[in-house]
Amino acid sequence: MNEQQTTVEKWTRFRGTRWQRHVCLLAAVLAATGAGAAPPQSGLATLGRDGKLVYAPYTERGDRLPDFSWCGYRGGGVALPAVPVKVTLTPIPEGDDRERIQQALDAVAALPLGADGFRGALLLKKGVYRVGGQLNIRTSGVVLRGEGDGTNGTVIIASARTKYTVLYIAGAGGPEEDTPSRREVTADYVPVGARAIPVADAGTFKVGDQVLVCREGNQSWIDTLGMNKLSRGPGDKVHNWGPFALKFQRVVTAVGSKGVTVDAPIVNAIDRAYGGGYVVRYRYPGRIENVGVEGIRCDSVYASPTDHAHAWRFIIIDNAQNVWVRNCTALHMAYACVEIRGNVKWATVQDTQCLDMISRIKGGLRYAFALSGQLCLVQRCFGREGRHDFVMHAWVPGPNVFLDCRSENPHADSGPHHRYATGTLYDNVETGGLNVVNRGRSGTGHGWAGAQMVFWNCKAGGMNCARPPTAQNFAIGCTVKGGAAGDGYWESTNAPVAPRSLYLQQLRDRMGPAAIQRIGPSPAAAFNATR
Repeated sequence: MNEQQTTVEKWTRFRGTRWQRHVCLLAAVLAATGAGAAPPQSGLATLGRDGKLVYAPYTERGDRLPDFSWCGYRGGGVALPAVPVKVTLTPIPEGDDRERIQQALDAVAALPLGADGFRGALLLKKGVYRVGGQLNIRTSGVVLRGEGDGTNGTVIIASARTKYTVLYIAGAGGPEEDTPSRREVTADYVPVGARAIPVADAGTFKVGDQVLVCREGNQSWIDTLGMNKLSRGPGDKVHNWGPFALKFQRVVTAVGSKGVTVDAPIVNAIDRAYGGGYVVRYRYPGRIENVGVEGIRCDSVYASPTDHAHAWRFIIIDNAQNVWVRNCTALHMAYACVEIRGNVKWATVQDTQCLDMISRIKGGLRYAFALSGQLCLVQRCFGREGRHDFVMHAWVPGPNVFLDCRSENPHADSGPHHRYATGTLYDNVETGGLNVVNRGRSGTGHGWAGAQMVFWNCKAGGMNCARPPTAQNFAIGCTVKGGAAGDGYWESTNAPVAPRSLYLQQLRDRMGPAAIQRIGPSPAAAFNATR
């Protein structure tokens, strides 16, 4: 218990002082600039005279660094809400608490939905709660809140001696395409970073429509990637890739005579030669929203350092949008603190830590913060004794952001893990290794792990940034203590660039200085003054 307390105090100081350190860094940069020692800048995103970024394309076809600022709760730059408590539980001396917590969550879920989109919060008062099975939130507008993630706060003991998830947040179903509204992309090529999508008969759409911008990938593209050569024949567990689509969930913000404009950019080019694309309206009746978890510590009971028969995940989120996890701690999980699955949009995980994971150190385990969703933000999070602490799974449309995250003693690298995740920004991430490579026959045929991955002012023991055919990956301003490898786009290695944070600068450019302050305990004034 003393060791755990020390860990929490240490991370609490990290969470509280991380931004203060950035204030000092930014002040030093400003002072150095005044002395004639301006920090370097990226040739792809340079601060203009008005203090906003000016982008240069990195290909002749107009591909550019995407604007990642739409990532996070309600599309970025929006403060997480303080939802009023409607039901309160206090600890009991003994017995399993799962049923009474679930009943209290169901009681909140039965309340009417307010005009703000919330029903209310369930407050778990300080103390210990034993949870020997899965808790579920399946309704919009429900918040689960504790009174702090320290040892003296709200502590959930995951007591079951079996593989399970402690809290499962999920709606139902998936996106349903309105097939008659489908319109083909008319351009031969729509570049990375584009928001304007040319389509035939754009008048079928209107501002506010939820649409899927679909980028098809045909067999010719698979062959160009070399992902048709992974298998060694019948009976091989490694499979060649087949054609697949990346479906970017977007909102129409403008309609013109030749196409539509959407709220956030696409992060993989749409190329007619490799399958083209289309835009289609969709509905998602089963998706829930406005759900949060905050101020809770969850500790799994386990039998040995390699035990698998205990809690694997603290939280899974699926079929949801506008959700958040903040100020939480997960200890001794086998798989993850938070796993965000593929049908999640506009999620924020912040000021949360995953400590001292328990399992064998092998594949398929210890993914502290694992993302498959899109437009998600993980900021100021910490992992210890994980493997792939900040990881992307397969076929992720993106964009997504890891901002100001750090891991200690990781047993493997962070980055995209397999099968072509797209458009993730690793912004000021500190970890043992950061890699985006062709993983070839790993697993069942991971192949090219990612494209349009941006490592910005990161610090790593080693880094491999490789370029897939038809795409690019970037390592800009990164400090690499060990080996730096790969044929991707490298710039200003071991010399951090300005602005310090690409995400924060893009957010400031789009929404103004107040947006920086709204997303957390940031040194907004210093950031806005020095950029």
